[in-house]
Amino acid sequence: MAKKQGMGRQKIEMKKIEKKSSLEVTFSKRCTGLFKKAGELCVLCGVEAAVIVFSPGQKAFIFSHPSADFVIDRFLEREKDSRARVPKGQVLHGHMQRQYLEVLGRLEVKKEHEEAIDRDGGFWWDVAIESMGLNELEQFWGSLKELLKKGEVRLEEMTMMMMKMEGGPSSTTMVE
Repeated sequence: MAKKQGMGRQKIEMKKIEKKSSLEVTFSKRCTGLFKKAGELCVLCGVEAAVIVFSPGQKAFIFSHPSADFVIDRFLEREKDSRARVPKGQVLHGHMQRQYLEVLGRLEVKKEHEEAIDRDGGFWWDVAIESMGLNELEQFWGSLKELLKKGEVRLEEMTMMMMKMEGGPSSTTMVE
């Protein structure tokens, strides 16, 4: 079977996206990318940064290194010895920062999926998989496997209950 050829990376026109679902997905991906770039800048160059973004739904998303309060205070007060005020344990470096950003991105995607399902009145497994990226598809596949496991366990429980109620094999009988 021939592999479908993608359109590749396309240049998009810089204007507000009108379709709400596309706007939310674009916001999530670009916000995650922005935070990732800010994190890389902090790690690679040893800088302190704070990025505050309000989503189309008016939720605040904040990336900061070492902390938003520290960076904002430093900006507002222009303190010469501001590094002394960084609380221990608040600095996230390298791998931990990337993990945080990835989890933040997955959480936002999950919230968008839930909002789309609520809006459309369907179930989470009814979401079109054609528009999913690799990470989303892997997460979706894992969720389906987990649902299947839970369904098998519940089916076994209910089968055992029905057998007991109908006078089936006793609890001492081995069922194969």
